[in-house]
Amino acid sequence: MPLARRLGVAALGLLLGVLVLAALQRRLVFFPDRVEPAVAARRAAAVGALPWAHGWRFAGPDLPSDRGERGPPVLLAFHGNAGMALDRAYMADTFGPAGFEVRVVEYPGYGARAGSPSEAAFFEAAEAAFDAVVAEAMPNRPVFVLGESIGTGPACHLARVRGDTMAGLVLVTPFDRLAGPAGDHFPWLPVGLLLRDRFDNAAALATARVPLFVVLAGRDAVVAPAHGRRLYDGYGGPKRLWVDPTADHNDLPWASRQGALAEVAAALVATGR
Repeated sequence: MPLARRLGVAALGLLLGVLVLAALQRRLVFFPDRVEPAVAARRAAAVGALPWAHGWRFAGPDLPSDRGERGPPVLLAFHGNAGMALDRAYMADTFGPAGFEVRVVEYPGYGARAGSPSEAAFFEAAEAAFDAVVAEAMPNRPVFVLGESIGTGPACHLARVRGDTMAGLVLVTPFDRLAGPAGDHFPWLPVGLLLRDRFDNAAALATARVPLFVVLAGRDAVVAPAHGRRLYDGYGGPKRLWVDPTADHNDLPWASRQGALAEVAAALVATGR
């Protein structure tokens, strides 16, 4: 085959790949588990979760379900990409014993929640959930926000638009821009030009000054730690960093009484006093 023809075939193949990615990219970015409401209710009972208009509430192993305005501080959590909010009981296992009521937001299109996932849908859901928690908890219960992996997108968005009422921001395995890790996984495509859901966390935190707590996994094969480190280094407010040198993206020791996340929980307690 002549060189010009081979180049033409290669260019056509690349173009087709770009078109397929452009059309199907949300299936490559979001990996929700969908369940019927009855199934979600059974799973919630199994993990000790209580229904909430925006997701699920976890009171923690030693805390009653509802203590009113004199109750514990609230950790509003945004989970990672796969599964659904009910898969994140480990967040309550970490922060519940430290004295937090944990509420995990369910994204549109995940679990039993109607809708379709997108950056705009995530951000709208985040604002509604945060405003509901603040209306219920303030002024006597500080509200902290935690984002895990892709959940750092809505968490950072809240720091931009609600930072004045946020007690602290925790980012676990974050990225500065989604185009970074996406480009790592698809290096042969112009990901930065094609992404519809950009999740530009660096831009969201550019003017934020809420206390920031960042946890990185040193062997992260999903979101390379360099992306999170750039986000941390560029932040202009008060901040602390933990790096677990042996952890991959999905095996941070959430439920352990030792390690980075346990230290973050203690740091949040001190911040909220």
